[in-house]
Amino acid sequence: MDTMARSTPGAAIRSFPALSDGGPTRNGAIGLVALATDHVCELDLRQIIPQDRLPLYVGRIGFAAEITVETLGAMRDGITAAASLILAGGRLDVLAYGCTSGTMVIGEDEVFARLRAARPGIACTSPPTAALAALKALRLRRIAVLTPYTASVNRRVQEYFTASPPPASSPRRRRSTRRISRASSCLAPACAASRWSRSSRRSSASRSSPATRRWPGTRCASPAIASRSPTSGGCCASRKRPA
Repeated sequence: MDTMARSTPGAAIRSFPALSDGGPTRNGAIGLVALATDHVCELDLRQIIPQDRLPLYVGRIGFAAEITVETLGAMRDGITAAASLILAGGRLDVLAYGCTSGTMVIGEDEVFARLRAARPGIACTSPPTAALAALKALRLRRIAVLTPYTASVNRRVQEYFTASPPPASSPRRRRSTRRISRASSCLAPACAASRWSRSSRRSSASRSSPATRRWPGTRCASPAIASRSPTSGGCCASRKRPA
């Protein structure tokens, strides 16, 4: 352009006022701090959130392949740096930390404080934050939790949910609803899940009429059927007893 302007008689460079429609973030934007090893969080959110109206911008945080209390806690020092690189200087309305167990180990307040160190005053959320909000909105007071974690991480999950206050009772059910001081969870160590799975395969009776499995320190809303391999970590699924 400059060459043409210099070589062509009468040519000139003109400036025009810039017009903008506000860009893709004109209606808002969400930032996500995702684990470097996470394959699905970003993809799932993009399917849920209409990207033409509310775009998602992602930053990655380093994380070891093994999920332990120690590796989860080690992420705390990288949260602010990861958040600061998400659309730097651009608009973000919400910052999400996309690690359920990491939030429980590090602590929700500390996670949010480190996110806001990169974006002061921004609204923050996390998977367990959303889970508690959903439980309260649905007025659920007894829950079962399914995890892929080891026993030590499962204890943190149990502590997180049992430390949270139960949702208020519905006025129409207040007379018949017994007060429960803590949320219920069902967390089974991998070794126990494996033992139950092996014993259930040896007995055809257990297939047709599974027994209720209660784990120490927990309350289960329904009979729990543990059915994951030992390598997958502690887990517990729940379903109703067959008639």
